[in-house]
This record gives sequence, C-alpha cells and structure tokens, in this order.
Amino acid sequence: MTRRWIALLAAAALFLAATAASAQNRSSSEQEEEDGVRASVAASLGFFGDDPGGLNLGFEIPIELNHNVSVGPWLTLGLADDFLLLSATANVRYHFDVFEGARLRKLRPFLQGGVGISYYDDDDRDDDETGFLMNMGLGAEYLVDEHVAINSNLMFNAVPTFEPSRAFYWSWQFLGVRFRF
Repeated sequence: MTRRWIALLAAAALFLAATAASAQNRSSSEQEEEDGVRASVAASLGFFGDDPGGLNLGFEIPIELNHNVSVGPWLTLGLADDFLLLSATANVRYHFDVFEGARLRKLRPFLQGGVGISYYDDDDRDDDETGFLMNMGLGAEYLVDEHVAINSNLMFNAVPTFEPSRAFYWSWQFLGVRFRF
C-alpha cells in the first residue's frame, strides 16, 4: 500500500516538473500574452459513485499561474441520508490545449490532483473519522467567454486512514461554473 502512495506522489512530482519545463520552452511573446496571475471562484454539483442519491457540492478558488496551470483550495461537501463528508484540499490543475478549430479551441481537457484532509460522519456509527486525503481527477472545461467557463470533472479520492469500505471513493461533479476576475 505504501509503495502505491510513493508511486502516486512521484508521478505527481514528475507531472509538475514537466509542466514547469514546458512553460519555460515557450517564446517570450507567447509567455507575455498568456502569463499573468488571475483569480476565479467556482462551484460544482454532482454525486458520489457509491451513493448516486447523495449530493456532492464543490467550491474552489483557483489561482491561474499561467495559461495552463492553476492552484488553489477546493472544498467538497457530500450529503446523503445517513452520512456527511467534508473535504478540504490544495489542488493543482493542468489544462491542455489540444483542439485547433475556432469552436473547439474553447474546450480544454484537464488533469488535477491535490492533498488535504477529509471528515466523515456516519449516522449509523458513533465514531466519526478524519484523515489525510489524496485525490486525482480529470475533466474538461468550456470557455463561454473570457470570464465564464462551465466544466465537468471526475475525482478519485483516497483516505488511507479511513476504514477499508470508505478509504477509496470517486465523485463526479457533472456541472460546474467558474467565474474569472
């Protein structure tokens, strides 16, 4: 189990190093046009994989470091009839520019990952759980205009300290909206 976590962290470090290297390879005119720190706020609505009847709300404040990379806090609130899940993570997101057409250029797939803490309260049990959380995900964002984007993303979450039945879960935020400043 420990080897998996080390491999996951090593993969994340390699991904971030590759991102930094590709940013340095851009021409200075591209960098001047694309770089610049911008803030945004976002909210999303979805559900958990093991409980489609449960509600999953996501809130984030991503800071765009450049055209492709953003970092920031992500808060997830999961509600169902018999449990409450609250998670806070520091996330990194990398957007890919893969489409060339005028309309498709606004569609940007992304990978993301983060670390943080998760709290689980089960009504059927007396003890609550709090643990270290690691997540990874993928999704796509469509830029409606310069200030508004809609997105959808799938997150895979691991909390090794939770009991085995809750140590891994996935969530899908099927509709998200982001407002850029």
